[in-house]
Amino acid sequence: MAEKTKYQFNGQTYSVKGRLCHAIVKYYVEHNPNVTLAALQKAFNTATRMIVATPEMALTIKNSDGKPGGDYYMKEEDRITIKNGEVVVWSYWPERYFNPFMEQVKALGLTIVPEKATSDEPIKEEMEELSFEDLDGTIVVAECFDVDDVKQDRSILRINDGSFYWLHENEKYNSIADIPEFDEDDRKNWHEADFWMDNYEDIEEMFVDGFLEYYMDAVDCDFEQKMNMKYTVTVYKNGKKIYETDMAYGDCA
Repeated sequence: MAEKTKYQFNGQTYSVKGRLCHAIVKYYVEHNPNVTLAALQKAFNTATRMIVATPEMALTIKNSDGKPGGDYYMKEEDRITIKNGEVVVWSYWPERYFNPFMEQVKALGLTIVPEKATSDEPIKEEMEELSFEDLDGTIVVAECFDVDDVKQDRSILRINDGSFYWLHENEKYNSIADIPEFDEDDRKNWHEADFWMDNYEDIEEMFVDGFLEYYMDAVDCDFEQKMNMKYTVTVYKNGKKIYETDMAYGDCA
């Protein structure tokens, strides 16, 4: 389940795990200026992932889209200079990669302080009262924002008469109040999505790990752009907000 967690490290707050991990490696290099590639890899590479690599090494590894080096921060400004060259840092951080990496960071004596947001807890309580038998009138909005917090894209999921419908759009509706009643004229603009009900036993998991992650994959931009965006999901019931959270693309499980 996606959690709205931020992390404190070296006086900075990070909401994207990839940027946190990049900052950790960079900090380590700055405080160990004579460190070699082999020593960095021994410190940070896990049993299953080459977290630190040369750009040439990274290009031998393809991401899920088939892009060489696509799971690393490859831009010039993200490369870290060490004594014998440059290194790049892994950027894709679901829990199964993040947790082992954090254990290694802890072993190095570095302190990372997780900071779970609590501002949406009262809203979340209302979400927990929602049942699969009472989803009619629910609208779920997934949005993505660039590094300057400017909205780039949006999709909407709605439940009417026990069926799920989704619409991918940017500007048509400025707010939930603008979304019309679901009549025959409006229905033709929406796509059926009943499979959301079939695949999940938990409503929060369905909206976050289901709809939001599906939306992330559908956003029309390249992998590197996706990695630098923030994604949010907000749930409304009969026009009232009952839940919201955000996550980064690299935080997907």
